[in-house]
Amino acid sequence: MIEAITTTDTQVYAAVCDKTQANQTWTPERLGNYIFAQTLVTNILPTINAANTPHIIYDKGRLSGAKSTNFKTYILDKDRFFESHGIRRYPARLGAPLDVPSTTEPGLWAGDIIAGAYRHAYAVGDPTYRDRLQPNNLGRGYRYFWREK
Repeated sequence: MIEAITTTDTQVYAAVCDKTQANQTWTPERLGNYIFAQTLVTNILPTINAANTPHIIYDKGRLSGAKSTNFKTYILDKDRFFESHGIRRYPARLGAPLDVPSTTEPGLWAGDIIAGAYRHAYAVGDPTYRDRLQPNNLGRGYRYFWREK
C-alpha cells in the first residue's frame, strides 16, 4: 500500500500529537478535532492548487452521531473563524465534512495506512514505513503537536 501511495500523484501530510504532553483538560474528541482542523486549514488547504475547496471525508464508523455532529460543527466554526479574522488562505468556504463508509472509499484506506505508518514510528520506535512516505509529504514533513521537550 505504501508503494502504491508513493508511486501515484497522492500527497500526504501527517499531524503527530504526543497525547501525554497535550492539555490534560481536553477530551480526546476535542483534541482530535483541534489537530485535524488546525492541520487542515493551516497546512493542507493553502498548499492545494484547486479552483474549489475540496470535499473533506471521514470514516462514518469512527464517530457516534453526536460526535459526528460536533466534528462537523468544529470544522465549520474553524473555517468561519479564519474567514472572519481575514486569515483564511484557501479559495472557498469549507462545506461540512462528509461521512463515508471506509469500505467504499480508497482514500480512507490510504489515510489509515499513513496513520499506521506514523503511529508505528512513534509507538514502536521503527520509522521504516513513515520514512518511505517522506518524499510525497505536503509541507515538507509532518507537524508535531505538544512534542516532548
